[in-house]
Amino acid sequence: MLQDLRLPDDESPVYRRLADAIAERIAAGTLAVGDRLPPQREIARALGINVTTVTRALSTLQEQGLLEA
Repeated sequence: MLQDLRLPDDESPVYRRLADAIAERIAAGTLAVGDRLPPQREIARALGINVTTVTRALSTLQEQGLLEA
């Protein structure tokens, strides 16, 4: 599901890049309604980022109506 997730290398904040990458997968149908994301710690570890950054990205997607808690 998110095994091959890579963040774009640009100037935007990391949480925004993560949120955009997940949103792209939702739009492409790679993530479907009812799919569960891996635990936040697992996402953070896989990407080498802070858990707080993952939390902020997922919160952003919830605010946009793309994810449910």
